[in-house]
Amino acid sequence: MTAGLLILAVLALAFCNGANDVSKGIATLVGSGVTRLKTAVIWGAVWTVAGAITAAFASRGLVQAFRGSGLLSPLPGGFGFLIAMGGGSLAWVWLATRSGLPVSTTHAITGALVGASATAVGLAGIHWRVLWEKFALPLAVSPVLSLGLVLVCLPLFRLTFGRLESFCLCLNHQPALPANLVTSLLVIFASRLALPVSTTHVSSGAIIGLGLRRDARNVQWRTVRDFVLAWVVTLPVAGIIASLLYGLERL
Repeated sequence: MTAGLLILAVLALAFCNGANDVSKGIATLVGSGVTRLKTAVIWGAVWTVAGAITAAFASRGLVQAFRGSGLLSPLPGGFGFLIAMGGGSLAWVWLATRSGLPVSTTHAITGALVGASATAVGLAGIHWRVLWEKFALPLAVSPVLSLGLVLVCLPLFRLTFGRLESFCLCLNHQPALPANLVTSLLVIFASRLALPVSTTHVSSGAIIGLGLRRDARNVQWRTVRDFVLAWVVTLPVAGIIASLLYGLERL
């Protein structure tokens, strides 16, 4: 029964994660006019599935990280802890997706892991230095890094594409390319190092960097503010829900 609930929670979280995350991968395709929304969603869904399959072989370090290895002492066991983690992150990602907020599933799982752990082993059982170095720091630095890289790299891309255009190549959507490349390279690099960065944060930082480079007045700062608030809220909300679920399971 509990194993079945865990499988359902994982499947539901994967579904909500795909529904929320696919928008980041296709945002530049639609925004630059390369393709229609429906086509872009199908394209994003296909490659999201491909990425999930690849992750089964290439991202074992991330799996170990989200199991709590090295973060918790002792490491909680049983399906109840895992269901609480899955339920806490699922509840928030589903709510955010329904509200149209591009939140980070990585953030939600991290918050749920900490929340369930606080109930399971107490605050003293959480290695806060590991939490900061392995989880919080990569999540905080990655969007700033992607924004900076786009600001630096965009002139180089424009120079390259300008030379290509001199050979009669019609390239109308080159500004979106560096944003996608920066996002892809940072996420791949972080995955190989087992650093749980957020595609949401990285892609958003890259797109904001693109907007700043072109014209800062075109950046809708109110929307950026809403996104940042959603990111900040994700950790505590997912953690509180997971903590409550684990507490209920132990009754």
